[in-house]
Amino acid sequence: MYTDEEVRARSVLEITNPITYGPLNTPLPNGLYDPRLGPTDKFSSCVTCGSPQNLCPGHCGHIELCVPVYHPLIFPQLVKLLRTKCFFCHDFRMGKYDSKVFAAKIALIEHGKCIEALDLDGKLKGLNLKNDAGNTELNAEEYVAGILDKYGKTKSKVVLTSHERTIQRDIIKEFVTDSLAKKRCANCGACSPKVRQDAHNKVFQSPLNQKEKMINLAEGKKLSSALAKGSETDGYDSDESDIDPAGEDLTDGDFLQADREKAAEADKYLHPLEVEAQIKLTWARQPYLCSRAFAFSHCSEKSITKGYSAFFMRAISVPPSRFRPPMALDTMVAEHAQNTNLTKILQLNQEIRSIFAAITQLSEEAGNDDDSDVNPEDQRLQREKLHQRSITIWIDLQLYINTFYDSSKATDMNAPNGIRQLLEKKEGIFRK
Repeated sequence: MYTDEEVRARSVLEITNPITYGPLNTPLPNGLYDPRLGPTDKFSSCVTCGSPQNLCPGHCGHIELCVPVYHPLIFPQLVKLLRTKCFFCHDFRMGKYDSKVFAAKIALIEHGKCIEALDLDGKLKGLNLKNDAGNTELNAEEYVAGILDKYGKTKSKVVLTSHERTIQRDIIKEFVTDSLAKKRCANCGACSPKVRQDAHNKVFQSPLNQKEKMINLAEGKKLSSALAKGSETDGYDSDESDIDPAGEDLTDGDFLQADREKAAEADKYLHPLEVEAQIKLTWARQPYLCSRAFAFSHCSEKSITKGYSAFFMRAISVPPSRFRPPMALDTMVAEHAQNTNLTKILQLNQEIRSIFAAITQLSEEAGNDDDSDVNPEDQRLQREKLHQRSITIWIDLQLYINTFYDSSKATDMNAPNGIRQLLEKKEGIFRK
């Protein structure tokens, strides 16, 4: 799985044109059959490497997205991480000490010390008992910190056996289960809203119930967007985003007298930018544990602090033309089935870019006080409509990207095979 930087580095051009062929059935520049991606005619030579068609390996392109989207192959891990974090202090809900204990266990296993990892709980319990009796100055927290200093900061060269990997997965599963079991954050005492996914392309935040709201009010906690100003500090600086999906202001106590029989509040849609900001804050606090528990195979030692970016995509790799060969029918040319999703991705990406340009223009016009013909209320309504339109297209863009990578996530039963399905059918190293 390539990162955005790797996709751009191995690409020979950016695909921007959704129209593949011109009136004379010739490939258009920056299209899906641009000659730089490799020849499709066996009598032609590659303009990139100069090799004939049978010797050219093909060259990848890429589509630069104007908005981030979820990576469809590890989207469930992203949702799991959102469910284990606190939306107020942005740490794991199970508490700092318990998190360090799990991190110490994982660090011991990575260095081939499974017995020490499995006996760690008993060792810590014995240290606590000795410390209570006044027989030792070393407490459990210092012992865990020593393990992390010794094993958590160095890269292990130990090759784990299948048994050790199984133990590692069991410990990670136990960590996730314990975090999900915490209704209140052990660090700040706040109640975080529940998170649910929908169709592998949407994330929703459920509203807090009456009891949870009162607990947060007593703790002085206010729920706000991670993109809000000051959200990178411990606590939240409130702005208009302190209003919940139903329009209730959570900064005061008016909701305590609200009618209990009123209709249920709607779930709040979290767009990928908000989700990315939430994950980034948690990753900054627990980079080692996040990388090991949720994206271990996608994080290198050099990029451990930026491992959250593996969950999001801003550049889509386009396969070479030889893997998407067109079919010639007399004077007509039929494109490959994969081009259906790629063309739709290009079109939706252009629509979102146009909408953002229109919103920017309206904002600039609203800031021009000399224009007396402009109605501020009309401009506000236009911006809201454009914003809602961009969210709808954004969701559709995610759907087509999911289908391009994995057709099992498509809503259309007749969708062409995705990259995952094509690789599963290959023989040799790609055999099931």
